[in-house]
Order: sequence, then structure tokens, then C-alpha cells
Amino acid sequence: MVRSAGYGAGALLGAVLLAWDPAMLPWLLAVKLVTSTMAAILVFTMRMPPHTSSRSVKATSAAPGVLRNRPFLGLILLGFLITLVMEFFPVAFPVIAVEQLGAPAWLPSLANAGLAVLSSTLTGVAVALTSSRSRAFAVRLGAVLLLAWIASMAAVYAVPSAWLAVALFGSALIFGVGTVVLGTRMNAAASEVAPPEQAGRYLTAFQYSFSIASLTAPLLMSAFALSGWLPWVLLALGPAGRSYCFRGYVARCRPVCSLSLPTRLKPEPHPSASDG
Repeated sequence: MVRSAGYGAGALLGAVLLAWDPAMLPWLLAVKLVTSTMAAILVFTMRMPPHTSSRSVKATSAAPGVLRNRPFLGLILLGFLITLVMEFFPVAFPVIAVEQLGAPAWLPSLANAGLAVLSSTLTGVAVALTSSRSRAFAVRLGAVLLLAWIASMAAVYAVPSAWLAVALFGSALIFGVGTVVLGTRMNAAASEVAPPEQAGRYLTAFQYSFSIASLTAPLLMSAFALSGWLPWVLLALGPAGRSYCFRGYVARCRPVCSLSLPTRLKPEPHPSASDG
């Protein structure tokens, strides 16, 4: 929530300054460079107290490593594909809206600020509304919403200029709802199927899907040089694959990871009457 609040505050400040004077863009980039450098210095200099786990789970040789657990690697791949769509939005939306469609320079920043507010306030609501359904249903719903966002971005090129801002805000709203539905479910699925004694390694490996997607999203922009529709087709593979394969990968991960559960954590059989 703190991250979303900071992101939204920065986006809103950028929208106000760019609406006042578009020539402020170089100054905004300079401020971003300074704040990013300060954040990096804090990360490298801050010392956190050592973490002592309260769990006394012993590692067993039956627990497969991450690289030997192919179903979990497939789950990581699906996470990468779906996160690529999420990371593509902040990279591509300003370029498409301003450079290709001629929207006002402040519109992308204002849309990002709205998405930050949406993510901060409606995540709990989304979890509550989908709590009675399976996790696979929530993931599929989020994937369908992201596919709807891709379709809306393809259709926005045909919108008259008078309605362009409304269409772009509507498209951003679809994207925001999809990410809110998906956000908590992806990490929860990985946490559920990870062996308890190797949860740290498994969840760290799963987080790499987000890091690699954030590096790949800007490279995907180069596909526009080949064709205007190619990036959208490549992006659609992620939500489509996620909606159809998610349940299967989680089901395949569970029996593999359940082998690593310590015997003492498994439920004991109830004694029968003959046992005395």
C-alpha cells in the first residue's frame, strides 16, 4: 500500500506539472534520477536485524529443488507472462497515448495516479468478493480482464479524437481492475504449493518472474517497429495461457511439493477402539 501511495503521488504530481508546462518533463526525469539514487543508497546502507524463524521445520531429502520441480517452473513461466502485461502498461501507455494518438501529456500520469488509488483501496474488496470462489476462478477472471484491456487498446485507435481521453481512461480502468483481481492471487498460489522447508527458495524463484518481466517489457516496445499489432499478440499469450493452464500447474505442483512435508506435520490417524 505504501508503494502504491508513493507511485500515485508521483504520478499525480507529474500530471499537474505537465499540465502546467510540458517543458517540465526534463526536470521530472532529473528528480526521478535523484530519488532513485537515494533509494539505492538506502537499500545498500540499511542494516536489518537478523530474522529468526519461529517455525521448526527440518529440511528433508525428499523435497525437490526449484530447478527439478518442473510444474513449479511452469508456474513461474505463467507468472512471467502475466506480469509482462502488467509491466508493459506503464511503459507503453504513455507512448501510445501521447506519441501515437496525440492525447494530452498529462493524461498518462493522471491515469497512473488513478490506478494507484484503485490498487490501494480496492484490493481488499476484490479479495472479499472472490473469496467464495476458487483461486483459479479469480486468476481466470483477472486474465480475461487483461485480455479485455488488450482488446480495448487495439480498439482505441478507431475512437474519435473528441472521445479519446474517455476511451483511454476506460481502458486504464479495465487494466486496473484486472491487476487488482490478480495481484494477491498469484503470490498466494505460489506460497500454497511451495514446500514449507524450502518456502524461501521457492518464493524467491517465483519473484524472479516479476523482475525479468520488468526488464523484458521495455524490449517488447521494439516490436512496434515490425508491426503495430505484434506486441499485443505477444502480450495476449500471457493471459490466455494463464487462464487455461493455471489450475493444471497448481494441481501438478501440489503432489510434488507434498512429498516434502515432515511426517510430524501430517495429520495423525485417529486411534480405533481396538487399539485400547
